[in-house]
Amino acid sequence: MSSGNIYDTTMGTKERKDEHLALFKQFDLTVSGSTNGFEEWEWIPAETAELRFDAIDPSLSFLGYTISFPLMIAALSGGSDEGNTLNEALAECAEIERIPLGIGSVRSFLENHTGLSVLQGLRNIAPHIPLITNIGIAQLRDLHIRNEIVTLTLDGQFDAIAVHFNKIQELIQPEGDTDFTGIMDALSTLVEKSDIPIIAKQVGHGFSGNDIRQLWQAGIRYVDLGGRGGTSWARAERFRKGDHIEKDPFDVWGLTTAHCLKTALEQCPGMLCIAGGGIHSGHDVAKGIALGARLCSTANTIYQAYLKNGKEGILKTLRNMRTILKQIMFLTGCPTYTTFHNNPTILRQSRD
Repeated sequence: MSSGNIYDTTMGTKERKDEHLALFKQFDLTVSGSTNGFEEWEWIPAETAELRFDAIDPSLSFLGYTISFPLMIAALSGGSDEGNTLNEALAECAEIERIPLGIGSVRSFLENHTGLSVLQGLRNIAPHIPLITNIGIAQLRDLHIRNEIVTLTLDGQFDAIAVHFNKIQELIQPEGDTDFTGIMDALSTLVEKSDIPIIAKQVGHGFSGNDIRQLWQAGIRYVDLGGRGGTSWARAERFRKGDHIEKDPFDVWGLTTAHCLKTALEQCPGMLCIAGGGIHSGHDVAKGIALGARLCSTANTIYQAYLKNGKEGILKTLRNMRTILKQIMFLTGCPTYTTFHNNPTILRQSRD
């Protein structure tokens, strides 16, 4: 049932981010029946493998840091008081667990006169993990914004920039930017001028094989696939403008995470892939890594844990995901991340 739009459609980045957090509190922004595609794969047990569970080691190197297991907390919010408080909690937990963290939009930091001090504060909280900020691809066309981002990369406050490809979100968003002309030239320029890695990130609807090839040609070597199966930003923006019908075909627009991962590795074997989109548990993390992702990313699963039990909820969720990953490594006979990653001998496709 549709209802009137209770949200202001003429606000800045900070207010919009707070509205997004409010949506996650109020609604289920996933779509019933929409999955990440990993259920099509099943594990092959290794009953004769000789190994000890307490020796299983899922740690790896990412962006110059050693991280404890292959999971990143993707960006949730930033720039507002609520978003900054959330990011501080996430930074504390990510630092404790030694995993990468997405810290919110660089645009919100640039628009806020205290933004740079907020960035410094997050780095002080989390000095031993990768911190990744982001910018929307449509906004990257702005030369001024692009130049400011390049300048910020010299400060050492973050370790990579995720460029968000969110065409359907901008299309449905009341104040969305729907001019995507020139985006690939803008991306290529940023890659060329940046001193830190640029990650192309889809926000929940997936990259196609052609997208992956175009990104590679633009100089991108890191991609967060952001496939279908988790948060639907089409659904989120539809709810935000007051359209509360239960289902809309655009809610499930795009490609599953499993399909995107398989396609990306086939099209560009040298691409470092992050499997985001529908990563809800350690079982999802394990399948993503075994199928070839360098690591996985998750956002709303962590936010829901935070809403229920604060920082303790985050830590419990992260530790449970790491334990499940280790259990599956043990059961498939893989003592290290290297032996488990992209290992075709431990999975079989259960159906075409």
